Amino acid sequence: MQPHFQVPPSISLAPAHRRILAGLHFGYQIVSCLGDGAHSRVYLAIQPRTSQAFALKHVISESEKQERYVDQAQMEWTVSQRIKSPIVRGMVQQIVKPHHSQTGSGRELALVMEMIDAPSLDSVWAYPFPTLLRIFLDTARGLQAICDAGFVHADMKPDNILFTANGRTRVIDLGQAVKIGTIKPRMSGSPGYVAPEQPLCQAITSATDSFSFGATMYKLLSGTYAPQAFRDSYREGYARKDRRVGQPTEVRGTGFSVPDSLARLVIRCLHQAPSSRPVMAQIVLELTRLVDATPGVARA
Repeated sequence: MQPHFQVPPSISLAPAHRRILAGLHFGYQIVSCLGDGAHSRVYLAIQPRTSQAFALKHVISESEKQERYVDQAQMEWTVSQRIKSPIVRGMVQQIVKPHHSQTGSGRELALVMEMIDAPSLDSVWAYPFPTLLRIFLDTARGLQAICDAGFVHADMKPDNILFTANGRTRVIDLGQAVKIGTIKPRMSGSPGYVAPEQPLCQAITSATDSFSFGATMYKLLSGTYAPQAFRDSYREGYARKDRRVGQPTEVRGTGFSVPDSLARLVIRCLHQAPSSRPVMAQIVLELTRLVDATPGVARA
């Protein structure tokens, strides 16, 4: 297979985007570029000795300001090693080395991850309701495993859920994951899915994942963002104001009806107060009951 790279037409300031890997790096043969994160690039990589395929996430820091991106990737590795769940993407190796360039010195990191050949839910909207329900339950179980390990995913959204051809749900991207109770100095998460406490720089808890998961279910069911998760500004100084817009609204399916019990669960997840949201174990329990009561849902 010949290397093939899809390089964005615009020039990115992220060092990992400016540098294109090809050939042998970190002990792996780089085959192609799979996609870009905000400050990382992910490649299809082959282990020469075994010919096994992996996804290799590459992050570079060239200044003290950029060090946090390498720190986030290292936290991703730390969290992954403590999670016991086949639903959460596995990682097999972390490699860190010094990096020197004309713009500065820093670190270069590679995360070697399980290769999952599947689209994200953000790119596929044609799933029938029984399939979505199965995905919801599996995702909640993955988030529960993260919580059981003492962490919060903190960036749950359709783009971080993969669904394979053989019907397996996989939760990916622990780049924003933190220990339960962490207070970040800046906003984290993705617009349209962030819990109210995230832009306010308040403690991130398992209830944060409950909110983002509720916003994810809302989007996948209705095709629109939950008003409770949408804000009209993310400018500097946002943490000093609550600029949220919208209130809880009826959950409508696209081409199918949403059971009342599921609609109520979604709205409860989207409660503005963390203490009023259901914990992930309760979400798993309620989704399990829905799966058992819904014809056509594949059993795990």
